[in-house]
Amino acid sequence: MHAKAVPYRSSSCRIGTHHECAQSSPSLAPVGVPVIYEACDCPCHPPAGREAPKEVTP
Repeated sequence: MHAKAVPYRSSSCRIGTHHECAQSSPSLAPVGVPVIYEACDCPCHPPAGREAPKEVTP
């Protein structure tokens, strides 16, 4: 049995030192670059395809 994969979170997201996540999923993946890009899975940004919650002021 294999351990369940843990979603990637950037270092700043894990320790809570970011103001906003700059490592969420890119709109287009780079072409011809032999790099595996892992998007940050922190709760500070919405998953792709979902709208972010809006702040409500009374």
